[in-house]
Amino acid sequence: MRVPSERVEVRFTPVRLPKVLLVEGATPWHFFDRLVNTLEMGESIEIRDYRGINDLKGFLETFVTIESFKNNAKSLGIVRDAEGNAARALEAARTAVRTSGLPADFPVSFAILPDDESPGMIETLCLRSVQGLPVIGCIDRFGDCLAATGSPLPDGISRSKNIAQIYLATFAEVQPFVGLGAQRGAWPLESPVFDRLKDFIRAL
Repeated sequence: MRVPSERVEVRFTPVRLPKVLLVEGATPWHFFDRLVNTLEMGESIEIRDYRGINDLKGFLETFVTIESFKNNAKSLGIVRDAEGNAARALEAARTAVRTSGLPADFPVSFAILPDDESPGMIETLCLRSVQGLPVIGCIDRFGDCLAATGSPLPDGISRSKNIAQIYLATFAEVQPFVGLGAQRGAWPLESPVFDRLKDFIRAL
């Protein structure tokens, strides 16, 4: 029987599974819960939500002191958005690990979304999986229409969030967040776009 992952405050929940995946908020939690179970790895990977990028350091300082983590966890994966700079995001995550008190030889791996190199976020990655669909062309024309009215969609990395929400609004059961969209099959997880992330999960 699969032990379900729990998106709850780690201070009060024992670690039970050998592989622990830390993700940045509720949206990635739902997305990775779907992806991990698609890979049939739900019985070995426990997913925890450390809330936001500024919370990772404090979260880890408590997390690694929990007896059940020390007794049961054999590896740790950390996922966060690149935001504007993937290299800076990776270094911030590594610094949080170094200052957490975790033993230096404990296996830790990192995934910086969307692809460990580019600026962006989970929405950026998910939208790559549906590029070329007719509905994306419609959304692009909608964006052009908005721009013509003087109320364009925002520029920069946050644009992906807006476009993802528009895409998800085209489904009969609207899901405003990409993670819940993943739970309902909005993103084709078989797409090669997600291969890098699947390899990361398998290697935990």
